[in-house]
Amino acid sequence: MTSKQIEVVSAEQMINIGAIMAGALRPGDRILLRGELGAGKTTLAKGIAQGLGFEGRVSSPTFTIMNVYQGQVPIYHLDFYRLEGEERLGEEWEESYYGDGITLIEWPASEDQDLAGIRVEIEIKDGDYDAPRRVKLTVPSGRQQILKEIAGHVDFEH
Repeated sequence: MTSKQIEVVSAEQMINIGAIMAGALRPGDRILLRGELGAGKTTLAKGIAQGLGFEGRVSSPTFTIMNVYQGQVPIYHLDFYRLEGEERLGEEWEESYYGDGITLIEWPASEDQDLAGIRVEIEIKDGDYDAPRRVKLTVPSGRQQILKEIAGHVDFEH
């Protein structure tokens, strides 16, 4: 696993990072989005969906649990905030986990932290919702191209 951090100063920049990241994703990828309420998980998901060619509205699937968007590949956007334990492992999520699309999971459980998952942790600096975010990207071995794509557009923190 390789990790890098960047500071994101606006929602527009978060969307752009998601769109850039999308260019290095491939069918079957699972992106695990962690961060407190309002950190920017759905905003990053919007950028990824746009980068994959989806032109519609991306919204948090908090109440629907899963939204499916059709871009160049299917995009499965899940929010497990309201689910516990076995509910997160149900058959209804199987297509999104093992299908031919990209899966974005907000509020993943610890059992979702598999070695193949691409992890994104978003932290609101100083607890101020108007402050920049610190975004930590962790990719599995062999997937450093994702970080290289992003590094071509933004500077990572050292």
